[in-house]
Amino acid sequence: MLRTCESRLHEGSSLCVFREGTRSNDGEIQRFFRGASWIAARNRVPMVPMVVDGTGAILPKGSLTVSPQPVRVRVLEPIFPEQFGFDDRRLRDAVFERMSAELAALRADQRVSVRGMAQELG
Repeated sequence: MLRTCESRLHEGSSLCVFREGTRSNDGEIQRFFRGASWIAARNRVPMVPMVVDGTGAILPKGSLTVSPQPVRVRVLEPIFPEQFGFDDRRLRDAVFERMSAELAALRADQRVSVRGMAQELG
């Protein structure tokens, strides 16, 4: 798989990788696998983190019933491997921290918006 990904990068393609390998049970970001950061560091390409929130309600883990729901997506600024001396573990950890912080901010924004709407209606 890693060789195929590297080959695609050399052909000029972008990669989209779900770093956790599976969906979480609680909607929180899980531990990241090293593969994507290893590829980025080795090939000297930036990682563009994306935070997706709300998909757990669409198709809960273990369920086969799809329920349309709103989903929020934030595309973050690129993170460049050279900022971490091309160390894939440090890169992985930085991406994890940035995504975790953004997910918390996204959820906080949603709580504020919901409270504001409730006050307008009340």
